[in-house]
Amino acid sequence: FPTRTVRTGEDKIALILPSCALLDVLKLEGANMTGLHLMVDGVTDRVLTAKDLFHFLVRCPGVIGMMVIRGPEVFRTETGICGITVIAESHIAIHVKGREVHVDVFSCRRFETAKAIHFIQNDLGLEQYRVQQIERTSKLSYV
Repeated sequence: FPTRTVRTGEDKIALILPSCALLDVLKLEGANMTGLHLMVDGVTDRVLTAKDLFHFLVRCPGVIGMMVIRGPEVFRTETGICGITVIAESHIAIHVKGREVHVDVFSCRRFETAKAIHFIQNDLGLEQYRVQQIERTSKLSYV
């Protein structure tokens, strides 16, 4: 993998890796979960509006037991609509292009993924969807 080495001060050196390569070169030894990233990609039964995204982002933090710090903020882009709510534990983001939807829920605190998935599916009217889940951990070491 192409890498880049940079000096960060006090003679510390950081190895910069492309994010796609990161999982291939990191080894988890006795790691503890420090965060959960839930990603739901799907197709809705209707075209969602900016108002739909706003209401989704208002309700979702309460469903998974998180405290809102800022937002929601919803934006129109060249390709669709996106929105984000900053929660004390991280963020909830949604990206919509036509009937295609991508939702990210990241939290440094555990939450009930089944409850989150059920809410996302029902609130956004997902006809089809795929779920991915990544646990971020501590005690990462390079191999």
